[in-house]
Amino acid sequence: MEKDNMHFTVIGDFIGSQKLTNRYDVQEELRKILNRINRKYKSDITSNFSIGKGDEFQGNLNKIDNIVLIIHEIMSEFLDFDIRFGIGYGSIDTKYFKTNAYGSDGESWYFARKAIDEVKDHNEKNPQYHYANYRFCFREQSDIDTDFYNGMINNNFLIYKDWTKKQRGVANYLFKQHGFNDDFIQKEVAKKIETSSQNLNKTLKSMNYYYYITFLNLINDKLKGELS
Repeated sequence: MEKDNMHFTVIGDFIGSQKLTNRYDVQEELRKILNRINRKYKSDITSNFSIGKGDEFQGNLNKIDNIVLIIHEIMSEFLDFDIRFGIGYGSIDTKYFKTNAYGSDGESWYFARKAIDEVKDHNEKNPQYHYANYRFCFREQSDIDTDFYNGMINNNFLIYKDWTKKQRGVANYLFKQHGFNDDFIQKEVAKKIETSSQNLNKTLKSMNYYYYITFLNLINDKLKGELS
């Protein structure tokens, strides 16, 4: 199969969106966030992230490099509720358009849909053992061990799900400004988020932030090596 036709499709939707009382406001905020993502990662994106039916959104990319970071930038923007994601990799059979991912079809879309459905179905049937809110799905014939990656993500997600609103806010700032890098100067970050260096250091330790991003970097680097 031609590598030029291989893409990553990301599908996201809000968990329990039917219960939102301010649904329109949430969608407008999501639209602004997706527009920022489309600008920031335009060199990775083949079809812009855009909102489809209900509270679902979708984007197509031709690089694995920043997908995990993009997911974290989106999901950490919303402090009061969660978003689930499915990431698929494969061919796109229909013509795709830069301005909108909807209308594209093929393996990458099918696998992304399969991944997000697996998250939803498993978490609804097994509330005592949650999958992470995002999951990979690739063709079985590939050399990529998706069970291994998804297992690592599930374990790391145990840290994320216990973060408070305040901790998510701190993580969101760091994701947007520094990605998964840990070489930021705490004093400068503390000033930006209007806290003391001591409080920031205490917060980062309590949320196991450095462990969390180290683990994500291991996942991301291994995926890039196998799929880039």
